[in-house]
Amino acid sequence: MDKIFKENLKMIISSYKSNIKKRKDIIIVSPVGDIKDLKNFEKYLKKEGIDKLADLLFVYKYNLDFISHKINSICVKEKIPLGTSGAFFLAAYLGYLFNYKVIVVNDIDAYIDSKKSFIECLNLALKEKKVIFPIVSALGDISPKNISSYNVNGFAFYPREIFNFIGFYTPYFFRGGEDFEFLERIKKENLLEVKDDVYVYHQRAGYSIFHKLNAKRKFYPYVAGLMKAHIFLTSNYFKYNLFFLIWYLYYSFFADVFSDSDLKKTINLVKDFSLFIPKENNNEWFEIKQIYQKANYPKTWLERFLITLKMILSLILTKKAVIYTDEVILKKSRINFILGLLKASLFIPFNLIKGVFDLFQAKKNAKKFPYPVKPENAPEAIKAYIQLIKENLENIK
Repeated sequence: MDKIFKENLKMIISSYKSNIKKRKDIIIVSPVGDIKDLKNFEKYLKKEGIDKLADLLFVYKYNLDFISHKINSICVKEKIPLGTSGAFFLAAYLGYLFNYKVIVVNDIDAYIDSKKSFIECLNLALKEKKVIFPIVSALGDISPKNISSYNVNGFAFYPREIFNFIGFYTPYFFRGGEDFEFLERIKKENLLEVKDDVYVYHQRAGYSIFHKLNAKRKFYPYVAGLMKAHIFLTSNYFKYNLFFLIWYLYYSFFADVFSDSDLKKTINLVKDFSLFIPKENNNEWFEIKQIYQKANYPKTWLERFLITLKMILSLILTKKAVIYTDEVILKKSRINFILGLLKASLFIPFNLIKGVFDLFQAKKNAKKFPYPVKPENAPEAIKAYIQLIKENLENIK
């Protein structure tokens, strides 16, 4: 590795260890944000025998300590907080640099249904030279196979040469959006094949606007990440200009309903690519209680939108609404809620005008980042992302 890359590695990785004596051709790469999830994942790999088929690469969050691994693994630790977008980028990039034939990218809490399925996906990736996606279903779904989809982070099998064509995950979103944006690039190059008889199970989180409002420290960065992903996609698809404005209006509407300054700030900072995590989860409007173990989840965005409208109506009439496995209970008066809805409705035209201006500013600011991030410009992209993190470090602690 050349001098520039070594310098960039030192800037992004604080420590490294490996217990691999004889390398395999396949590596599973996963960011690690929770040690309990990591231990459960390792147990699962050993139980299924998947650890005999592939090496592991774990990208530890900057504030976590290495644990002892009984499976063949490479462990690296972030030097600065990279967020999910940066961690998935680094994981896939290192798998590429270590010259593995197939890099399997996975969330640490996602599980493929069997060793047999793993082998089938692996062989198909090697044969077709395409990205192989199993079907991803959530553990909380009553009928998981009926509403399943596929995910770039759910045991997705990438032949190494694929990254030469499509590049890596885009790190600049910090949290969220990297999976959606990466998938669009894969589909554009027609390098995707779905293995619809193999299932990966993954827990849902933050599935509604109310869940995001109730856990803002976790989910508001994902709101910003998704909007930033749309900005980069506008360079190839005009439709994402419109989708950006839709999301801008959607989140602005609820920020106005609940007078949520943190959500407003999250939205306003998108145009500058600045990073922000609220200091606390100070939701005074409602509480959420789990009342079911499983639920029927919608298949389309239209269904989700209609469910949100139904919830709003239910909150107006009864101060309660059921959303999937949970019940949302309004803590403030219905009058306050209705007044918030009216205020937000009046602000829609103003938010649309501001959204258009923010869209053009964001597209201009996006040009300072190397995109898409490919092997040849990855060192430059790492430098740009590190600079972005350092400029916003106090806002993301």
